[in-house]
Amino acid sequence: HLSGSIKPVLETLINLRSEGKHLEITFLLIPGLNDSESEYTEMVQWISLNLGENTPLHISRYFPRYKLKTEPTPADLMYRFYEIASNYLSYVYLGNVEMPGTSDTYCPKCKTLAISRSGYSTEIKLLNNSFCSNCGYQIDIMS
Repeated sequence: HLSGSIKPVLETLINLRSEGKHLEITFLLIPGLNDSESEYTEMVQWISLNLGENTPLHISRYFPRYKLKTEPTPADLMYRFYEIASNYLSYVYLGNVEMPGTSDTYCPKCKTLAISRSGYSTEIKLLNNSFCSNCGYQIDIMS
C-alpha cells in the first residue's frame, strides 16, 4: 500500500500547464485497484476543467509483473474507460491493447481522422502545419 498526497501532483500539473508546457497524462488501469468509474470520471473531469479538454490522456492496459499478479485489464473495461474520458477530453488513447481507432487522433471539431496509428506505425492523414486539412481546426497535440 502506498501513502502520500495527490495535492503536490495536481499542483505540479497545473503549474506545467500555466507555463505553457506540453503535457500528456498516462493512466495505468488496474482491475480491482483503480477501476472505480466514479473516481475515474472525477479525475477526467478535473483534467478537463483544470488542464484543458485538449490534454492528451493515455489509458494503459495493466499486465501482471513481479509481485502484483492481478489479471490483465479486460479489453471491455479499457474501452469503457476510453468512452468515459472521450466525453470530457478531445485526445484519448488506449495503450497495450489492439482496438481499432483507439490510438488514432481525430479532429475535435469535425471528427475527421488526422493521425492514424497502429503499433509503432504512424501516418499523418489530414494535418497542415498542426491544422485539420478538412475544417482548419488547430490540432493542439502537435504543439
